[in-house]
Amino acid sequence: MQANMAANIDLTSDAAATAEPIEPIGAEALYRAHAPFVASFLRHMGASEADLDDLLQDVFVLAHRKGGYRPGPAAPRTWLGSLAIRVVVARRRSLARRPTTAVLVEGLPDGASGPAEALEARRSLQRVQAALEHLSLEQRAAFILFEIEGESCQSIAAMWEVPVGTVYSRLHNARQRFQEAYQRGEPSHRRREP
Repeated sequence: MQANMAANIDLTSDAAATAEPIEPIGAEALYRAHAPFVASFLRHMGASEADLDDLLQDVFVLAHRKGGYRPGPAAPRTWLGSLAIRVVVARRRSLARRPTTAVLVEGLPDGASGPAEALEARRSLQRVQAALEHLSLEQRAAFILFEIEGESCQSIAAMWEVPVGTVYSRLHNARQRFQEAYQRGEPSHRRREP
């Protein structure tokens, strides 16, 4: 099969003669450039502040084990997002065997000038987190990557190796479920885990 592939490649073209193998971006460089994004993504996926450092480390250890990011159809941030999803799923599976207590959104915007504004901001963040928890993992990841982190649907589709229409569908359904849950303001019925 490789002989057939080699026969089909035009080795006389200038592009093939000058093309150098693309070096992967190592975990250290990825960490320096994208750690804040991964931390934010993990928070939006439901990770608690107490678990955030461990999960962040797990993502970049996994990136290191995979040999770093190799440029392709998915952007580095999207690729790291896919690794973060795997880490979150693995953590949820391990925690499913032991009871946990609910942890609410822990961060507040710095702009709250008084106790009433801080309370209102906390309530709003709790409603957002509860609405996110009503989404399936795939819907939540699509919603966060597109709506919050600004990734393109094409990049998300490349990361997940699914048609872009699948991403659009997950995003559409996520928006509907998120809006319904946020308007109801109901707490999630799912068990709260990182």
